[in-house]
Amino acid sequence: MYEAKQTFSQLNSAEANYYLGLIAFDQNNYEMANQYFENALTLKPNFADASFMLGEISAKQKRYAEAVRFYQKALTQDKTKDVYFVRLGGIYLINSQFNQAVVYFKEASELFPKIAEIKYFLAITYRGLGNYDLAVNEVKNL
Repeated sequence: MYEAKQTFSQLNSAEANYYLGLIAFDQNNYEMANQYFENALTLKPNFADASFMLGEISAKQKRYAEAVRFYQKALTQDKTKDVYFVRLGGIYLINSQFNQAVVYFKEASELFPKIAEIKYFLAITYRGLGNYDLAVNEVKNL
C-alpha cells in the first residue's frame, strides 16, 4: 500500500489528490482527507467534487456552517449532481432552516424530477414550513 500510495501521490494531479482523499475519507481519517481535497482544489480550483467532499468532512464533524459553504461552492461549480442539492438542503433541514432547505430541494426537484429521495425531502421541508397541502402533494408524486 505504501508503495502504491507514494507512486500515486507523485502524480501531483488534482485527480490523484482527490482519490487519495476518498481513500482517507473512507478510512475515517478526515484530517488527511481534508489535506488531499485542499490540495486537489489548489491544483484545480473549480473541482466541484473536491469542494463537495470538504463539505462531507465538515458535515461529519458537525461543522454545518462550513459544510454549507463547501456545498454551495460545489453547486456553483457544477449543478449536474443531485447529491450536491440533497446534502445542502439536508444541512438546512436538520437545522430546521426550512426556508433555505426548500430552495435547494425545489431546484433539485425541477432538475431531477424522477428522483424520489428529493421529493421526499421536499415533502418533509414543506411539513416543517407548516404547508401540509404541498407536503402531501409531493408524497403523491413519489
